[in-house]
Amino acid sequence: MSLTGTLPRLSLRPVLGALRRTLRQGSLWLRMAEQLAPYLRRYRGQFGVALALGVGYTLVGLAEPWAMKLLLDNVLLQQPLPKVLQGLLGSIATDRIRLLHLVIALVVLFAVVRGLLYFYQQLLAARVGQCATAAMRIALYSNLQR
Repeated sequence: MSLTGTLPRLSLRPVLGALRRTLRQGSLWLRMAEQLAPYLRRYRGQFGVALALGVGYTLVGLAEPWAMKLLLDNVLLQQPLPKVLQGLLGSIATDRIRLLHLVIALVVLFAVVRGLLYFYQQLLAARVGQCATAAMRIALYSNLQR
C-alpha cells in the first residue's frame, strides 16, 4: 500500500448547500419574528421579566455545585476555607458542624429559589404566549369578518 497515492477530492457543494439552507431558514425566522412583533410588543415588559427569571434560574443552577464543593472539601475533607470565606463567615469557618449546617441551608435555599424562579418564569412566559395568541386570533377574526 503506497502513501504516494492521490487524495480524494473534496467537494464544497454539500457545505454550500447546507449554508444556503441555514441562511434561508434564518430569513424565515426573521420574517416570522417581524410578523409576530406587533402582537408581542404590548407584553415586552412581562417577556423581559420572564427572560430575567430564566437567567436567574440559570445562575442559581451554576451556584449549586459550589455548595457541594464546600461540603466535600471543607466539611468532609476538613480543608481550610479560602481566606475570603473565612473573613465572611467568621467563627463558622472553623467549626465543621456549623459549616455543615450552613451548607445544608445553602442547598435548601438554592433549591427553593430555583423552584420559585422556574415557576414564575414559566408562568409569565405562558401568560405572554397565551395573550399574544389571543391577540393574533382577534386580529384574524376581525379580518375574516370584514
